Amino acid sequence: MNKTLLLPSAKLAALLWPLLLLMACQPDAAERMQRAEVLAEDGDYRAAIIELKNVLRDESNNQRARELLAKSSYQIADFSTAEIEYRRALDAGGDSLEAWLGLGKSLMEQGRVSEAFESVVPHLAQYDDSIAAHVLVGDVLAALGNFEEAAAEYEAAAAIDEKSELSLIGLAVVASALGETERARVYLATATSEHPDSDIAWRASGNFERLHGNYAVADEHYQRAIANETAHTPDSDRFMTRMNRTTVLLDTLKNEAARRQLNELQAEFGRHPLLLYLRGRLAFGEGDYDVAQSSLQEYLSRAPNDLRGQAVMGAVNFAQNYLRQAEMYLQQAARQNVGGDVTRRLLAETQLRLNKPEEALQSLGPIDDDSLEDPILLTMLGRAELGRGNNAQAIEYLEKSVAADPDNPNSHLSLVAGLLAAGDNSRAIAALQNVPAHDDPTYRRESLLMAAYLRSGNREAAVAESDKLVAAHSDDSQAHAVAGLLRHSIGDNGPARAHYEKAVELNASNLPALYGLGRITRDAGDLREAREWLNRALDVDPVFGAALAALAQVATRENDYLAVAPRLTAATKQSPSVAPLWILHARTAISNGRSEEALKIIEAAREFHRNDPQLTHVEGLALLRSGQTEAALKRLSLAADGLPDDPRVHLDLAKARLGTGDYRGTQTAIARYRRLRPEDASGLSVETESLVRGGNPAEARKRLAAFGGFEENDPLQRVLAGDIEMLDGKPAAAVVHYEAAAASLWSRQVAIRLSDAYRQVDPAKSTATLERWLKDNPDDVQMRRALGQTLEAAGDTTAAARQYELLVAEGSADPIVLNNLAWRYAEEGRPGAVDLAERASNLWPDNGSISDTYGWILYKDGQKAKAIGVLERAVRQSPDNPEIRFHLAQVQADLGRAAQARESLKSAFALDKPFPSMAAARSLAESL
Repeated sequence: MNKTLLLPSAKLAALLWPLLLLMACQPDAAERMQRAEVLAEDGDYRAAIIELKNVLRDESNNQRARELLAKSSYQIADFSTAEIEYRRALDAGGDSLEAWLGLGKSLMEQGRVSEAFESVVPHLAQYDDSIAAHVLVGDVLAALGNFEEAAAEYEAAAAIDEKSELSLIGLAVVASALGETERARVYLATATSEHPDSDIAWRASGNFERLHGNYAVADEHYQRAIANETAHTPDSDRFMTRMNRTTVLLDTLKNEAARRQLNELQAEFGRHPLLLYLRGRLAFGEGDYDVAQSSLQEYLSRAPNDLRGQAVMGAVNFAQNYLRQAEMYLQQAARQNVGGDVTRRLLAETQLRLNKPEEALQSLGPIDDDSLEDPILLTMLGRAELGRGNNAQAIEYLEKSVAADPDNPNSHLSLVAGLLAAGDNSRAIAALQNVPAHDDPTYRRESLLMAAYLRSGNREAAVAESDKLVAAHSDDSQAHAVAGLLRHSIGDNGPARAHYEKAVELNASNLPALYGLGRITRDAGDLREAREWLNRALDVDPVFGAALAALAQVATRENDYLAVAPRLTAATKQSPSVAPLWILHARTAISNGRSEEALKIIEAAREFHRNDPQLTHVEGLALLRSGQTEAALKRLSLAADGLPDDPRVHLDLAKARLGTGDYRGTQTAIARYRRLRPEDASGLSVETESLVRGGNPAEARKRLAAFGGFEENDPLQRVLAGDIEMLDGKPAAAVVHYEAAAASLWSRQVAIRLSDAYRQVDPAKSTATLERWLKDNPDDVQMRRALGQTLEAAGDTTAAARQYELLVAEGSADPIVLNNLAWRYAEEGRPGAVDLAERASNLWPDNGSISDTYGWILYKDGQKAKAIGVLERAVRQSPDNPEIRFHLAQVQADLGRAAQARESLKSAFALDKPFPSMAAARSLAESL
């Protein structure tokens, strides 16, 4: 049976009637075309485009509609659509001057000048009587740098109409490019006088005056251009006029006017990428560097090759003291002379602060005789020569700078700084007497005078100057902060603290004083008070890097990562574009045994710093700590390539390769480090260790002997010599060297090494060495822990546990102490083992051995389900430890996961290493 529901014809008609009526009311193509022409004539190009698209839907060959659609698209700056439609119009109707001109201008706006020359210019030759045709050909030739032929085209246009604004503007462009500035200005003056109501002429004149530094005139001309705009002014011209005016206002520091103009731009062209560039410039001019950096980063992500953005981003990074990033951006801009002398000098200043005097001199470029009258340049040359060690030449430049600008106190102070750097302290003190009087809230003159006295060995005079400063400015917080810094620098911490506290009393937000108090209390061992002062500093400035780093050190010493993590997180959220904050956060997480968290921090940082080599370096360290050795080596190698002059990354790469047994690779990496730091003993230590482990102890001894010549009583060289003997399996010989080192310098590191060597030669002396140290340093947690480990290794587990218990009772949060005591309790069946192991794991969550202890104790406590997850984590963290794999296999077997247990045992045996539970592991394998 047919189930279709049939409607009566009357009801059907009632439903269809509105549709039929709507269809009857639709305009035909001719009506739409007429409407589009009216809309275009009124300047409503967007509405015209809608009508034209409907016309072409019905009449795809309508050439007039195609050309008007192309023109309308050009007017709203949709140049790609304009190009397509002009091409279609030409294909449909043959040659058309309007279509060829439109196609040429569309290609030019897209930067495709060569294509315009090849595909459009030949077709314009037939329109010899067209001013517009000659001008477009001239524009193309000028853009290609062929100014003589461009001038000929503009003159041909002027021959048709000598008052043509386009030909006059073109001739001005050519004259300006050839250095004929006054001639160019005459052409533009003629254009504006003959066409006073033209936005085009005033815009061109504004551009000319802006490029020649006449900003007030340029601003006036841009405003005239804006006032003369009509509904037919293309959107691209409207945008560029306003953008260039905003640039002029920013260049003349008229930030409020720039903001108003920029807001107008934003309202009309809200999605244009250049607005991000302008926002960044405005924020930079107002000192809001975080906003400047985020805006410019977003802009450069869209326009990575825009050198204007690179130049301003370099300036922003310089202002924030992120010098490596500043150098990278400024170099790219300076190569193309973007920003001229300003960019080059800022780049040179950046390189001077990075201690790259040779590069700074190259950035300043060739120096002619006229330049040697510029006091700023002379000062920079002096500083560069100081960095190169050419003190006489440096002082000559700095003295010329003072002579060129004798009333500038900064020139005098730079000379003083140069004399101090050159070691001429007496002349520096004399030169300070000639510094012109000036209001300086930072007291730089007084600070340099104190430094000069200190360097000349006259500590009393330096202190007297600080007292004099405070007496003259007793109610000035900054004066007390300067005096505190002087006292702090000479180790006179009592008066330093008093001055810092007075500075804070006068101004609770004095950052140098708050930070100084944090450092003094930290160095005195009062970590609780240090944390209070540093937190107060960060309350004033949450992204104060030095205070954040100091607080991170305090938290790491207390094994209390959670005390600093919120501060670091807040800093990166407030200033996500500041890479060093992310790096500090990640490094702090690594130092506190949280490499997995560090990797998450790095992943978040990549959103803002995709290719930062410093971030790659820290990522390599985090991967290394989390047991991902192969990935770590790749990242560290990549960082080393990106930071060829950073010694730290080469040292870390060398240590990582040493840990994998790649001794040849270690030698390569450490050789790079030692070229950068030839006098540093840590590089020599890695180098000699890799040689011994690689089977060449004789070469290791030779390298040590060549290290400044072997000195019998040098404790450092004695320690390194002992290290070589220990690695070579000769602990008795090592003892001789370590004892000699101890006789010259009794330190923690010497005591630990001596104890380790005696452990293999005379175990009783091993314990006695540590006890000797602890007698004078009873609060040394590291050494008491070492004593416990030594007693444990000697089999005296009861005495070892007493040492660990003493530390725990005193509130130690050392994860190794907690781990070792937990193991002892578990072995003896004493209560509290699980709690101790859990505390250790929380303090150092990515340490494989600690995770193994915690997991195994959980298993022994009957918490098998929880134990298996912890032990799986331990295997990931220490993949080369077969004992941990056996522990996991044991738990898997007890939970009935025989197949998994077999795989864990198989992987343990595949490591081909002896381990304490090997017999138990084989027995377990046989039972499965």
